[in-house]
Amino acid sequence: YGDRTTFAEHSTNDRASYAVREDYLIQQGDGFAINRLFLRVGSDPSRYIGFKAVFDFAELLDNDPEDVVKQAYASLRPIPDHLELAFGMFKVPFSVLELDASSRWEFADYGPADSLIVDSGYAGRDLGAQVIVSPLKKAKRLRLSAGVFRGHNKDENDTPAGTVAGRIEVKPNKHFRFGADYVRKLQTVVYNRPFETSDSDELPDPPNPLYPAQKRWS
Repeated sequence: YGDRTTFAEHSTNDRASYAVREDYLIQQGDGFAINRLFLRVGSDPSRYIGFKAVFDFAELLDNDPEDVVKQAYASLRPIPDHLELAFGMFKVPFSVLELDASSRWEFADYGPADSLIVDSGYAGRDLGAQVIVSPLKKAKRLRLSAGVFRGHNKDENDTPAGTVAGRIEVKPNKHFRFGADYVRKLQTVVYNRPFETSDSDELPDPPNPLYPAQKRWS
């Protein structure tokens, strides 16, 4: 790819098909790539209101402009440090790996479990509204979050309330952190002709052969 460089030597095998395979095997994950190119914009004109946006221009290298905006939301803080309302595009309160900044785990592989919950719509970024309450004197000791998000409800199934989510997080000191999350999809949605699919997304045994790339979330 244009954004990836390899340090491996090209295969010198006389058989062209073997050379292609050897190059493919040795160059997988080799070299370096621009995985993230963040621009962060933030403003807190007062203790009571704020705005934050995060753009990842590395998505343009993969011809994916829709994913450039990672976060863009406004915050209202009627009681600073103890009560906050957020509106816009931000992280669903589920999974520590997703809630923490990705820059903290720059070279980590999050693993298949994290990929599964994100692809299923239970974590990651989404449009919605959320309230965060910190009832204790030391706000970081206990945080309660609850929000409503769009989920997979878009296009013909569009609704602002496709998913509800909540999180309780306790931080007794700087060394320990405990949390429990809950996410529920409010309805089952089926897209017979989903826009965000390719040939690789076709089902091996679709319920309806006329729609081999059917998407169903429940």
